[in-house]
Amino acid sequence: MIKIWANFHKIAPIHNIFKIANMAGISVKNCFWVFFLLVGCQANPNQGETTNPGNTEPTVTTDKTDSVNVTDAPVMPKENRKEIAPAQLIIPGKSIGQTAINMKAEEVNKRLGKGDKSNAAMGKAWAIWYSKPTARDTIRKEATIYFVTNMGGPDEASRVKQIRVTSAYFKTADNLGVGSKLEFIQPAFPHLKQVTSYASNQTNQPITILDDIATGIAFEINPDNTCVAAVVHEPQQPVNTTYINLFP
Repeated sequence: MIKIWANFHKIAPIHNIFKIANMAGISVKNCFWVFFLLVGCQANPNQGETTNPGNTEPTVTTDKTDSVNVTDAPVMPKENRKEIAPAQLIIPGKSIGQTAINMKAEEVNKRLGKGDKSNAAMGKAWAIWYSKPTARDTIRKEATIYFVTNMGGPDEASRVKQIRVTSAYFKTADNLGVGSKLEFIQPAFPHLKQVTSYASNQTNQPITILDDIATGIAFEINPDNTCVAAVVHEPQQPVNTTYINLFP
């Protein structure tokens, strides 16, 4: 009966609908309810249906109701990031671990002990601390610190001017340091420029030194575009003009 009613109301005027309702034994009150129900269904024929627009790729909707396809969003490669402990942190222009730029030499020696190798002349000095080789890593890592004494000034204390490390233990807040690839370093420090190069005493490979002078950090890069040493120095003081013999 409902099927007949549904088909008939599409072609019959309203007074014929009431005649049919009377013949079917439907009261006028109920007739009105059925009529409005059928009109509502006809006005929204797609209600309850699932449509497939043909685009199954995920989208992200912005506050401006624009849709951006996720597959089209650029994905920059980056290394896995983790929180770096203060004792491991490289801060450009300021410090590496617990050794800071302009820290007094006597304080450094208290923290690290006497260097394994050192040299001093004309108010300038450097010292190297070597790591102990382990079964897993037989190559000794270096921490080299360059000091300058303000001779004749009101404060003649010998102070740290550069800190250089060859250990992957130390990282920037972006998890960059020894072992990082240049492709990850450059986006984090876009103002890096080549300032000099040298031949490694250990591998005889050419090592390129890239320096972000304004920020106060330099990276030594081998032919495989891998960082082999990181240097923190005073901002606006190029790494290669302070003490070139700092580099092996």
